[in-house]
Amino acid sequence: MRKVLSILSSMFATTIMSGQDCNANFGFTIGANNVVTMIDSSTSPCTFLYSRYNYGDPQSGNLNVKGYPGLGPKHFYKNAGTYTICQYVSNGNLCNPCSDTLCKQITLPDTGSNCHAEYSYTNNGNLYSFTNSSTADDSIASVYWDLGDGTMSNVYNPSHTFTFPYPANYIVCLYIQTSNGCQSSICDTIMVTPSGINEYVNNKSLTISPNPFSTQTILQTDKILKRATLAVYDVYGQQVKQISPITIGAGQTITLQRENLPGGLYFIRLTQDNKTLSVNKLIIADN
Repeated sequence: MRKVLSILSSMFATTIMSGQDCNANFGFTIGANNVVTMIDSSTSPCTFLYSRYNYGDPQSGNLNVKGYPGLGPKHFYKNAGTYTICQYVSNGNLCNPCSDTLCKQITLPDTGSNCHAEYSYTNNGNLYSFTNSSTADDSIASVYWDLGDGTMSNVYNPSHTFTFPYPANYIVCLYIQTSNGCQSSICDTIMVTPSGINEYVNNKSLTISPNPFSTQTILQTDKILKRATLAVYDVYGQQVKQISPITIGAGQTITLQRENLPGGLYFIRLTQDNKTLSVNKLIIADN
C-alpha cells in the first residue's frame, strides 16, 4: 500500500514502501548551526520498533546513516542546501513482521557560523579517551558531551568506561558554545567491544551453520536448555529478533529464520536463568 502525505512549507513526504501495520513517521527540529534532531513517531503492532535514518548527506561519511530508537540522533550539516532524509522502520519480527520507509525534504539556510565542533578518540579496552579538537574564531566558553549511554560531561577532554554484556554502537555527541554565542555540535558512532567478550564470541557451546546465510541457519548447542532465550542484536546494540522460551536437549538444534532482517553483521546472545551462555557473530548475506 502506498501513502501520500502532505506537509507544509519547504518539506514533502512520500512513502517508498509500506508493509503491513508498520507506519514510518518522523519529525525534526533545526537547531543552531544547522544541527537537525530527529523525532521518531512511527507506529507498529509491536512495542518494539527500530528506526534507521539516511540524512542525504554523503559528504558526512559514516555519519550519513544512523539507527536509533525513539528520539533520534542529531546530525550536523556542514553546508546549507536542500537534503532528503529517509527513515526505514522495522518491528524486528517480534510479532506481525512489517517494515516501512518514509522520506522528507529539508532546506537549511546559510548560517555564517564561525565555530565548528570536532573530536577524536582512543581506547584501551572499554576505556575511551575523547579529545576535543573544536575550532572557533573566538574562545570556546562551554562544552557538553553526551556519551550515548546516559552519561553526560562538561569536561573538555573526558574519559569514560563503557560497560555492557555485548558489542554495541554508541552515538557520542559534543556540543560547544563560544564567548560570542556561536554554537556547534557533532555526533559520531563508535563501536565498543567489551572486555571479556572473547570468552563468549565463537564459544564452542553453540555452533552456527551456515554462517553467513541468506534465508535461514541452524544453531546447535551441547547444553540442555530450559526456558532459554536467544536474542539477535544489530551493530547498534538494538535487539532486532528474539526466540523464547527454548527448551531442548543437548545436541538438538534451533532454526533461525532471516525473515525481513537487512543484510549485515549481527550478534546473537544465548541466555538462561539470567546468565549468558554464549555470544556469537552472525552474518546475513544478500543473494
